[in-house]
Order: sequence, then C-alpha cells, then structure tokens
Amino acid sequence: MTIHFAPTPPEPSAAVTEETGRTGPAGTATGDDALAADGPNAHHPAGRAPVWPVRIAAAALVVCGAAHFPLHRQGVPLPVCGLSLAVSVLCAALALLLAVRPGVGVLVASCVGPGLLAALGWAEDRFASAGLSRALSVMVVPPPGAGLTAACASMASLAALSLLLMVQAAERHPAPRSAD
Repeated sequence: MTIHFAPTPPEPSAAVTEETGRTGPAGTATGDDALAADGPNAHHPAGRAPVWPVRIAAAALVVCGAAHFPLHRQGVPLPVCGLSLAVSVLCAALALLLAVRPGVGVLVASCVGPGLLAALGWAEDRFASAGLSRALSVMVVPPPGAGLTAACASMASLAALSLLLMVQAAERHPAPRSAD
C-alpha cells in the first residue's frame, strides 16, 4: 500500500500594489478595503483597530447587562426595578453599538457607563446605604459580582479604546520610511 501526497503549491511571490505601495502576496487585495483575519500581520482599514478587542469589550458588556438584570423583585419598588432594567438594557445597547459600529464615542460611553456601575457596587459595599442595598438586591448577581463584571467591562472597553486611539495616532503620524 502506497500513500501519495499531493504536491504543495509554490509560495506566491510578493507584489507591490500600485494604489498603496504596500507589499503582500500576489493576487491578494492589500488596499484599505481589504478585511483580513486578525493576526500579527493583518491589515486593517484606515483608522480602525483590530476587531478582537472590541469583540471582547462587547462580550463583557453583555455579561455586565445580564448581571444587572432585575430578577428578584419581591418587596422592591417598581422604579428601582425599572432602573435596574434600564441599566441592563443600556449595557446591552452599548454592546450592540460596539458590534455594529465601534468608534471613539461608543468606546468612551462603554468605559464610563460600567465604570459608574462598578463605583456604585463599591459604594454599596463601603457605606452600607439601605436604599442602595435595596436597589442593588434585585439583580441576578450579588452586588460584589455585578460590580466586578462592570469593572471588567469598563477595563475591556478602555483597552479597546486605547488600541483604537493608538492606531489612529500611528496613521496620522507614520514612521519615516527609509529611501532604499
């Protein structure tokens, strides 16, 4: 019994596109409209950071919204439940906006919103306010866990925002090219 392997195709040669001057494998699009898979040498459109940090931030916001969903409503006033539901919907809406159109404004809101929720969780733990404790008791997750998910969502959004701003700054002020 003999096993025959198919011959490996030769590596495509590197070609320089006339539009951008960037090098890439022959036969591939390397312009600003090319959306490559995220990798160490992936090309991204102008002013756009890699997609994976934004996806992580969106997933963290979904978890934050789920953690702040009002599940235990026994003996809690309706406005408190409505506020908790509004917070949950806000986190989900921010996650949806990040998935559809990530931008600086959405990322800033995604940093600040969950950051305020994390601060509320910290304040409830430190000051033991009866009203705040009652308001935070309606959530699916206990207040320390909900605060932790909010802090993680805020940090993930901050990391994605930092990366986006860094990419935009690098595109505005490119490194000088050597004249080879």
